[in-house]
Amino acid sequence: RKVYCHIDMLAARELPAMDDDGLIDPCYRIEVLDTEITQPGGMSKSMSPSFMHRVTIPLTMDLEEGDIPDTIVATKIPMPPVIIRILDFDERRLFGQAVGGMFEEAGCVVVKHEPARDGMF
Repeated sequence: RKVYCHIDMLAARELPAMDDDGLIDPCYRIEVLDTEITQPGGMSKSMSPSFMHRVTIPLTMDLEEGDIPDTIVATKIPMPPVIIRILDFDERRLFGQAVGGMFEEAGCVVVKHEPARDGMF
């Protein structure tokens, strides 16, 4: 069954300096199961970037017939872990022309769903 994982990528704080100027060219990669989404670079250099993005990732999960709810949040069905990597994007140039780029990881967090805590803050 196809389900959707909605992720609000709001901000990162106090990232390590990754460039010679003491800043970072921030972007991020989100991984869920075999799906990977990378937000391209292009943001202003910052060690505390604000992304304010909503990402929706379609997933296929094996659910038994009796386990099909309106929302998975309301069930005991565990969502897979969500891996969020904050990256530094550095553009490569050759003779003044952009020829691609390179990502370097600045930080990583794994978010695990705990059904027993749903609705609790």
